[in-house]
Amino acid sequence: MAVDTAEDSSLLWSTYRPGLYFGLRPLLPHESLLYGLLWYRAPTSSSTTDSSSLSAPPKATKLDTKDVRHECTQSPGLTYEFKRHDPRMGCLQTIADDDLGIAMDVGFAKSRDGNGWGVRIEGKVLHDDDKHLDRASRPDQFEFINYFGRDSEQGQLELREDAPDGTVIIAGEMAGLGKFEIRVRSDHGIVSTKKYGFKVAPGEIWKAKDIIVDAINFQVLDGHTVEVESTLYAVHTTVDGSWTIDIFFNSDSSTTHMDTSSLTALMDLNRLQFHNRFRSCFELDRFGNFEASEVAFARSTLSNLLGGIGYFYGTSIVDRHFRYPWDREDGEDKGEAKPHPEIVPAQTLLTATPCRSFFPRGFYWDEGFHLLLINRWDLDLGLRIISSWVDLIDQDGWIGREQILGEEARSRGGLPRLVALGAWRNSPI
Repeated sequence: MAVDTAEDSSLLWSTYRPGLYFGLRPLLPHESLLYGLLWYRAPTSSSTTDSSSLSAPPKATKLDTKDVRHECTQSPGLTYEFKRHDPRMGCLQTIADDDLGIAMDVGFAKSRDGNGWGVRIEGKVLHDDDKHLDRASRPDQFEFINYFGRDSEQGQLELREDAPDGTVIIAGEMAGLGKFEIRVRSDHGIVSTKKYGFKVAPGEIWKAKDIIVDAINFQVLDGHTVEVESTLYAVHTTVDGSWTIDIFFNSDSSTTHMDTSSLTALMDLNRLQFHNRFRSCFELDRFGNFEASEVAFARSTLSNLLGGIGYFYGTSIVDRHFRYPWDREDGEDKGEAKPHPEIVPAQTLLTATPCRSFFPRGFYWDEGFHLLLINRWDLDLGLRIISSWVDLIDQDGWIGREQILGEEARSRGGLPRLVALGAWRNSPI
């Protein structure tokens, strides 16, 4: 079931795709709109200099998916940290990609009714005199791709004609979201902007990186390639030096129109409100005279827990019969047992996650610890998470320890963990 946002939509949108460096989705299992960000270093030598064509490696030098940033990894040359995060208001995440030589702040703010939002990506190239860099030279141009996908059979999503100032416009209508418009605009530091559209089957939008990279490598994109009945749109921006990219999602049901000025005002207000609420919620002053850096660390700790909350939907794999020999009771046959995994019908889960890079999924044993802080910060959110877990309890009172729901989660799960064993009992939260 979807988390009820009919009466209160303040939790409708957030960074509920925690396995990505930055991704958004609503608390809707069906008719969902997925947003994600990916980036990579522009080719330097043999690629074309025609700004109207795709900035991509020639056929002899294919772009490797591992060189495209999208899913969170444990790379020593890339750090990412939420400086502040509240699922009801928005967040600020800093990303330092030392390997590529860029740094950026990704801000996200929602209208107070929760139905509209904006994203601001502000970045710069780290030059040779930067302490982060140890290479003699780095390219000054990088490729950023913001994508939006309609992950459902029903609904509409279409590319409109650009605004006079070059703003890219995507319009849509989906159950649970109503009519909406997405605008992507760039302030400065932009070399070129291109748009692509792909017809992608429902349930496959999470493969956006592979779809886009394959198209780049096969040289099928001429800068404005849009397939008929596209469900996935990508806005490809080549940046140079320092840059700003703004994204606005405006819904007919929202009372606030998101634009450059309103996004700036909301981000400033969110920073002030987050700091004030953190101070009153945890009252660190009662426990000592902490340095500013220590308070900032505490805010970051809370923010990265809240930023790790995800919303998952999909089938899971359960084996209710198989037991390892050491799991069997005295007197039971310790002989060979054959696995008998079964697909469980699709379910949803709103949950915190242990680790965005290594463990971006629900883990029952950790959730009680997560809730110690979440309940202190937002009890209603904590109760929604508990309710979501309780919905997973089956007719025998069993609940899986690891919740790997859907193909995207399975792609990050690792083979030994994909099958939940019914023999492994789990106590209540």
